[in-house]
Order: sequence, then C-alpha cells, then structure tokens
Amino acid sequence: MNFSIASVFACVVYISSSHAQASSADQIQVNPVEFTIDNVKRGRQFYTLHCVRCHGSDGRGDTEMREFLKTAPADLSDNQWVYGGTNSIIFDVIKQGRLERDMPAFDAELNDERIWQVLRYMEYLGGKRP
Repeated sequence: MNFSIASVFACVVYISSSHAQASSADQIQVNPVEFTIDNVKRGRQFYTLHCVRCHGSDGRGDTEMREFLKTAPADLSDNQWVYGGTNSIIFDVIKQGRLERDMPAFDAELNDERIWQVLRYMEYLGGKRP
C-alpha cells in the first residue's frame, strides 16, 4: 500500500513539473514584434552587431569561427533547429545561450524587444517577407 501511494505521489510530482516546464517554454508562441520591414531592419542591425561573427551575414554559419568552436555555428537560414523551432525556444536560446553548443547568452546585450527583432530578421534570412 505504501508503495502505491509513493508511486502516485511521484507521478503527480513528475506530471506537475513536466507541465510547468512545458508551459514556461511555450509561453510565447507568436513573436510579439510585428513582422514589418522596419523591425526586420532593426533586427538586422542587432544581428550584424552580435551574430554575424559566428553565423555569417547570410545566416548559414559557415564562417571562420567553425575552426575555433567545439560545435559549428548553426545555419539560421533553414528550418532545422537543434532545440526546436518555436518562437519561444529560439528566443530562449538567444537570451540564455547554450554553452554546450558554444552559443553565448545575449541577455546582457539585447533586451527582449531586440531579441524578437533579431528573430524577425532570421525569418527574413529564411525567405519570409513582410
């Protein structure tokens, strides 16, 4: 009897923590910054300052940094995303970074609106147009 109560409790804790993680990762499914040419241009400015070094001006990631990093910079011009391609996940990768993939955090350099603008520019790199 004690085993079954402990099992139920463990399942409830697991389900609750899984739900909390999923809801925090999926809080923002849609980029709150409007997809306009002005926001794409602003995103390009921030991308040029912070991202070109590794990901290149075309977003393909085939820069000289490949020689110096453990993992090659991601190709941002396609739809292949290591961590998933939702807006909230990409936003989080830019903001928090991923040390295991040599991706630095940009939360100190870019506020949320600027990160969302970078995402708009990344959409542009992928062929989407406002």
